Amino acid sequence: MHLDKFIPIFQDLLQRDEPVFATDTLADMEEWDSLAIMALIAWFDKNCNLHLTFPDCKALRTVADVAALAKIRA
Repeated sequence: MHLDKFIPIFQDLLQRDEPVFATDTLADMEEWDSLAIMALIAWFDKNCNLHLTFPDCKALRTVADVAALAKIRA
């Protein structure tokens, strides 16, 4: 999957109306909360067969960090 296809998926997981960019810092997004993290965990489990934990997700700093987990290409 290319980064340009992942960005809208991630934006939807966050239920965010504003655009999301690869360089955005997760801590600066008010939508980056426990519900968004649980949605991300479920998405990775279903789509990438990658079993993340809550601490794994809390350690992520940027949208690019999230994309890198799925080995997404720019």
